[in-house]
Amino acid sequence: MGLYTYRFAHQLNAIGSGRSELSLIADRVGLDKHNLVREKVETLEGLGWVERSRNFGAGPTSAWRYRIADPALRFYYTFVTKYHTALGREPALDIWKNQIEAEIDAYMGHIFERIVQEAYVRISDEPAQEWSRWEGKDRERQSVEIDIVSRLLNGKMLTGAIKWNARPVGLELHKKHMDQLNRLAASGQGWAREALEPDARLIYVASGGFKKNFVKAVEEGLVPAKLWTLEDLYS
Repeated sequence: MGLYTYRFAHQLNAIGSGRSELSLIADRVGLDKHNLVREKVETLEGLGWVERSRNFGAGPTSAWRYRIADPALRFYYTFVTKYHTALGREPALDIWKNQIEAEIDAYMGHIFERIVQEAYVRISDEPAQEWSRWEGKDRERQSVEIDIVSRLLNGKMLTGAIKWNARPVGLELHKKHMDQLNRLAASGQGWAREALEPDARLIYVASGGFKKNFVKAVEEGLVPAKLWTLEDLYS
């Protein structure tokens, strides 16, 4: 693996630092020819080190977003290369406490999304034919990010939110999610209109659990959703 990672180090470093689209990767590595960058990134994808995705419902010409798939490489190119100079002159524990510890939750949030996707395949009784997410802007140019957007095999839409949290989350999570769906539906996203239908599915996953008012609202049928915690994912 060492020789291959050396050959593709620039591309891996660009993706690990958050450059997710080919144009951004090319800019970071200093290559004007996008075809050459595409070839290298596709090689990494073939090796299973990089994976790609794009918004649910995106057209065939929409740009793919790339991220490092291999967990060890992802951590290395997210943190080790970023702080390699400091690691050469300061104790690793100091770098962790002063730098990485403040960034690890955001990093783990993306890892947790993958864990949830894999768990859904394993434990859900409603299989999905497509699993994705959606991030972008609504018609008012306000940012929107929905962690789960899926078409189930029965044709229904499944949407939801995934939170890597230390403290229980409350009903605000549901309210925010529904607000985002309404904004996207008003912006012309057909799948968002489907996700607002009465028979659409909702799921919220939180590593730190949910507040009692959220759990009660679900139990009483006021919020027609599934609530999953870490215990559910590993039961």
